[in-house]
Amino acid sequence: ARALENNGRRYGGGYIVVRKAGDGGDKGGEKGQGKDCKGKGAGKDKGKGKSTEFTVFVQGLAYWTTEEQLREVFAKCGEIASLKLPACQWDQTQSRGFAFISYKDQDSVDKALKLD
Repeated sequence: ARALENNGRRYGGGYIVVRKAGDGGDKGGEKGQGKDCKGKGAGKDKGKGKSTEFTVFVQGLAYWTTEEQLREVFAKCGEIASLKLPACQWDQTQSRGFAFISYKDQDSVDKALKLD
């Protein structure tokens, strides 16, 4: 099965979500307009100019998931430019259950989205 086909399936006591970063998921409807009706975040730097073009968003990870474990799995798809696994504010030894994995090229992203 492809990773995207597993989107929304129960895994490890929760549900896993896998999608290309920036896709916004299945929130439905339009994005909020923010003040002045220019769109939410209009005119802001939006992440210091970093692109999400080659970034995969993985959600529904177990809280004990480590960066090393993610690198081991996702490095098979291509060269990882960066991997961000945010930690819980109250316990820095636990992840928040999601990660952003950026690759150097689109081919690597495509492979990551097809992972079993």
